[in-house]
Amino acid sequence: MTIFDFAVGQTNPDTFPVRAFAEAGQRAIEREHYAYNQYPGPKGHPGLRRLMAARESEREGVFVDPECLALTNGSMQVVTLVGQALKVAEGDTVITEMFSYSGAISAYEGIVLNLIGVGLDEEGMRIDLLVAAIEAQIKTGKKPRLIYNLSRYQNPTGTCMSIARRGQLLEVARQFDIVVIQDNCYGDVDFEGAVEPSLFAIDNYVKHICIGSLSKIFAPGVRLGYL
Repeated sequence: MTIFDFAVGQTNPDTFPVRAFAEAGQRAIEREHYAYNQYPGPKGHPGLRRLMAARESEREGVFVDPECLALTNGSMQVVTLVGQALKVAEGDTVITEMFSYSGAISAYEGIVLNLIGVGLDEEGMRIDLLVAAIEAQIKTGKKPRLIYNLSRYQNPTGTCMSIARRGQLLEVARQFDIVVIQDNCYGDVDFEGAVEPSLFAIDNYVKHICIGSLSKIFAPGVRLGYL
């Protein structure tokens, strides 16, 4: 009997491409050893940034500039760094789905941010409840600092936000001038049907941060993420 743990998103060790990864590592050492002896700058290795930008561009159908992409130690580093960067004072508010990724909850609670959950339905975060939550916070004098959203294969509910709902989410963010974080770490876990576009692919709202990760399709322990 095989037991699958759905509490965490991790790949099957038995399917890991050991030989291919070892050969790729050897080639990388031979070709990139000079770069390994340099500090790559705040955004990370330029070659890998170009590769990840090309990958996003191909998947989403819009151009992603490598200069707008930074590499991280997995997607959780982005979650934490964004919260730290946007935090002004302890108790600043982050709006999430009512049920959300446990790692993000722990990260934001760890840097003393106040989390407010918004209810979901089969299309993801409910926009009417989102607006109500924002307005309630504004009345207290504490406009939310950011909206954290898992619009594709939401963790833990598995819902995928419709394109119409995604557009409404960005309209609300623009209306209230709030940063939106789309944690798209499950963006590649598609098995059938059309791939729904990321938020940045349907709207050019500038206060939007998209989080990407290779953990769910390659190897969590390798720690490759980007924003």
